[in-house]
Amino acid sequence: MTEPSGRVAAHLFDERGHHRLTIDPAADNEPAIRCYTAAGFRTVGVMRRYQRGRDGSFHDGLLMELVRPDQPSG
Repeated sequence: MTEPSGRVAAHLFDERGHHRLTIDPAADNEPAIRCYTAAGFRTVGVMRRYQRGRDGSFHDGLLMELVRPDQPSG
């Protein structure tokens, strides 16, 4: 799934003009987090009690971002 994630990111940067992408996988979704990290996303923080599960309990979400690589930071 890393290659498709990278291709989508490239499309959004190159064709759509975005400079930042954000995603919010469940904090315990380790396969997705590994995939997004391999595609260049970095963890920004944890959103506590972000999603409600089917059983009604709340679960944390992870906030991740990918900033267009060729953009200067400032």
